[in-house]
Amino acid sequence: MFFRKTKKIVLILSLVFLFVPIFWNSRAVAGFFDDFACLTGNVGSCTQIVEDIKTYTDALCKQKCGERECEVTSKTSNEIIFDAFTKGGLTALDPITDVECKGADGSELSELQADVAGGKYKPTLEINIPGLNLSDVRSSTDDTGTYFYIAWIPELISALYKFGIAIVSIVAAVVIIIQGLRVVTSGGGEGKTTAYKKIFQSVIGLFIAWGSYAILYNINPALVEFNALKVKVVERVDLEASLGTTNVATGEESGAPEPGSHPPTTIPCPFTLIETSGDKGRAEFYQKLQTSGAVTATTPREKTVQIADIADACNINLGSCGRTAGAIVALAGTNPKNCLDPASGNCNGSYKRRIRAISQNQRLYTYGWRCSINKKEYPNNPPRSNCVNTPLEATKIIRDYLKAQAAAGSPELKGWPDEWANQLRPGDYVVFYNGNDDLVGSHAVIFMGWASEGRMQVVQGGMGKYTNPPNSTASGTWCVKSSCGESMVPLLYIYTPD
Repeated sequence: MFFRKTKKIVLILSLVFLFVPIFWNSRAVAGFFDDFACLTGNVGSCTQIVEDIKTYTDALCKQKCGERECEVTSKTSNEIIFDAFTKGGLTALDPITDVECKGADGSELSELQADVAGGKYKPTLEINIPGLNLSDVRSSTDDTGTYFYIAWIPELISALYKFGIAIVSIVAAVVIIIQGLRVVTSGGGEGKTTAYKKIFQSVIGLFIAWGSYAILYNINPALVEFNALKVKVVERVDLEASLGTTNVATGEESGAPEPGSHPPTTIPCPFTLIETSGDKGRAEFYQKLQTSGAVTATTPREKTVQIADIADACNINLGSCGRTAGAIVALAGTNPKNCLDPASGNCNGSYKRRIRAISQNQRLYTYGWRCSINKKEYPNNPPRSNCVNTPLEATKIIRDYLKAQAAAGSPELKGWPDEWANQLRPGDYVVFYNGNDDLVGSHAVIFMGWASEGRMQVVQGGMGKYTNPPNSTASGTWCVKSSCGESMVPLLYIYTPD
């Protein structure tokens, strides 16, 4: 009696195991097609289906490409219909692989996008998993930015699931065959009962394995949705580099030199320069500075201060603010000195280490606030829609923003601005925001000492018409402490030459 019942149970479960997946895969389609002719290529016979497909593909285009034009590139209408019928509805389409943005603006992919799309960063697995073919990374651009769609993890999970199902099925089939032979060859008794039990257990295992998708789906559909990772591309904005290349007069609002802990130099230039600007002028200045014996200091910091005074006295044009400050620090012996040879080299960024800095996100907030941003310098970086017209207005925006960030507990702004200012030592390379016409609105200087409380004495380049001759290295003052009130320019970075 037990064997008969067991046979019936095994037979019923086998039928369920055979037909449930079929019904499961087709149930969503049963009410979808009114006419099987859709599968024959006679698209005109299923107008509603075609309209549904257009609605669906338009939605996919919107999802991936925003307002840009796009098209379904991988499948024809008939193929889409066939996939919809055989795979369980229009969700068979993949917005990542089946939809292609046309790029109405005609712009080409960035170098990063090209590398990613070309498979440069596609992982190589040490273990080959049957059926796993990692797809290329797709990208899309909309009003909010550029996004990469990375399907590798979902594809890996899917391949492992299918591979596991295959292994389970093979093992179960082998067990069923072996136990079936035992049933056939057994004379009865306990051996036959054990064989039936193992067959029953194998069928149950197969049912669970093959039905796991349906089980998970019924618990929560999100458990079986293997969506690609959507990663936003953070466009690199090399903000500090512009301080070494800009032609904008970044020091236009500088205060006049004042006496203080390090009064402006009154010494004459220790050597005669034939040229005071351009590559020839810089080369001559570099060479005579090193051969004249004018530099008597011994440490990089002391040399920085002395060379800054000499550059001020000689009225040498070393370039933009960042290039001027960087050249002075490089001449003092701080790497990289190779930026000095040839003289056309850009020494912006020559310093030993950074001791204070705002965060990258905070730095990004500082750019683009002046409506008068030089369009020739930055053709691809227009001003913000809510830009302002004067340096004072822009400086107030950034000052108030950084104050709010510091009050909110930003770890980068701990002790800002007064503790930062109190940490300054003569020879430091300092970057602050003064709302000039450059994209980043910042200015780089060499800190020389304090002209008065809160007002630092500096040597700087990039002064434009505010020096004679224009853009020559000169002394000036800037107020950087909270006691300066509305005159305070916000400190952004402090670098040290030692």
